[in-house]
Amino acid sequence: MMAYMILIKLLIKVFIMTIFTSVVLGSIISKPTEIMINDTRLVKHEVVHSYLEWIATESPYSIIPSDSPDIRFANAAFMKSEWIRNGGEKNTSIAAMTVVTNQTRKIIIYLEIGFDWTNTRHLAFLLHELVHFQQYTYSIDINAKCDNVLENEAYIIELRWFMKQNVNDDIFVKSRTKQINETAECS
Repeated sequence: MMAYMILIKLLIKVFIMTIFTSVVLGSIISKPTEIMINDTRLVKHEVVHSYLEWIATESPYSIIPSDSPDIRFANAAFMKSEWIRNGGEKNTSIAAMTVVTNQTRKIIIYLEIGFDWTNTRHLAFLLHELVHFQQYTYSIDINAKCDNVLENEAYIIELRWFMKQNVNDDIFVKSRTKQINETAECS
């Protein structure tokens, strides 16, 4: 009987510790909240259109779509979750991304909440995603040997645009050059 009481007290202590841990630590270690904003008023359509025009002159994607792409804003937790849901690696940091739905081939570009329409790096991320928008619009992705083909082209066009902005940012240029080299071949 004594052993039985000790076992019950031990189980109660374990139960209380489990609840305490999940309540107190759960709020500290909980999954970040995913936030996505779909508000076209936040999109500078004239900037998007001018970048699509630039891409048309610098790439094989000469037809400029009449409508702006669907651009939404999301926090890092949302984009990370969306990235993984669409087959991306877990250990990738994401500043912007393009998603194509399988059924309707609807193309959605996600930019980070706080996207700065005057920041050259942010605009380079947008341009990169607009290259993907054009690739998907032209259905280049369907016949591509691998995703690296699409990424490589987007990085090359993005870096070409960035270099023409006369911004002194060696870190960005080196990181994009590294990405170009890493995506040069299918793995």
